Amino acid sequence: MKIIEKIFYYLMAVCFMNIIFLVRMIPNYLVNSDYTMSLKSWICFGIVALLTFIGILASVLITIKTLKFKENSLGIEYKIVECKNHTGEQYFTHFSLLVLTAFAVPYTDLLFDCIFICMIHLLLGFIYIRENLYYINPTLNILKYRIYECKCMSLKGNQEKTLHIFAKNVDMNINKIIKLKSNRSDIVRISQKKTP
Repeated sequence: MKIIEKIFYYLMAVCFMNIIFLVRMIPNYLVNSDYTMSLKSWICFGIVALLTFIGILASVLITIKTLKFKENSLGIEYKIVECKNHTGEQYFTHFSLLVLTAFAVPYTDLLFDCIFICMIHLLLGFIYIRENLYYINPTLNILKYRIYECKCMSLKGNQEKTLHIFAKNVDMNINKIIKLKSNRSDIVRISQKKTP
């Protein structure tokens, strides 16, 4: 389940890029009377539409599912020993790369365009997941989440763990206690209602 969650984060991060791909395809292929859509073309267009839909769905699912622990909840407790806010770090460089990539596709033939887009996704997805580039996520940023990378120590057993924490209306700092439902999780989303 961990890899699926990481893939969802990747598709959420590139959701805007996929929307640009899709919107640029509509006038070039669907509205263009000079271009005849074959079954192969519809399948290719459907793949890009599916990637866009999954990215939007991932965005909704990820933002709905947050950590809802109260102080007296059961769970594995970790104390933050190091905390780095990644929210704005190199953000515009990476985000502009995604947007420029979406506009750079020349759109000559739908089959080749689809192959090119899939190759971009395979390469970007591999790097994004392998290098844990979760802080490059414009959707979470728009939804007012801050992205932290925290080194934590378990309160029982002194086990060290690195967590990527997406926090909305919660400040992460050294000595803060984080409770996890499971020790398998590396990504945590915390959201609280804004206090007036």
